[in-house]
Amino acid sequence: EACQDIIPPPLGSMEAKTVRSVPAATMMCLRRNNKIGWRKIKVADLPLVDRLKDRFFKSNGVETVQVNQQWDVLMGQRPVMNWPRSTKDKPKVMNYPGEFVLPGGRQDPPETSRECALREFEEEVLCGGKLDRSKVQANHFYTFTTKVVRNVRHEISSFVALAEDNPWINEIDITCANDKARQNLLNEQ
Repeated sequence: EACQDIIPPPLGSMEAKTVRSVPAATMMCLRRNNKIGWRKIKVADLPLVDRLKDRFFKSNGVETVQVNQQWDVLMGQRPVMNWPRSTKDKPKVMNYPGEFVLPGGRQDPPETSRECALREFEEEVLCGGKLDRSKVQANHFYTFTTKVVRNVRHEISSFVALAEDNPWINEIDITCANDKARQNLLNEQ
């Protein structure tokens, strides 16, 4: 459930702001693959837009990066609210090319953070399917607090599920999940 804190005013200001803390959760699914060790990838071949390649790699003289190939991570992409360009009557969303996110979202009372992570995973990844939540082994990994945006900060609890403990991870229809994510991005544009 959201709670409110009073944030002291910055120096030179007279009014304090009320900030809402909103609980949220994410779910990270990992599975080992049969690939061994590290692989070098040319920066030019990375699936990033050129401005990100320039900013993070080329400007520092980096031509190749090493990637650990032993884990597959189930991730997605989704639009986010563009607060500076939104108005009360007309919200504006945007996409960050090359940015990937874990399935997750806001916690609905009275659910726990674990229940939230599982629900969000079902909504964002499974194509109409439901998890047998009593058999899901998802361990709490960490909790962090986001910066305050528009007087709201999120307390995000992250959970990890390993495929070796959760055989259902290997049965996820990745093509369907990708099609669903692509359609969601198109609907938001």
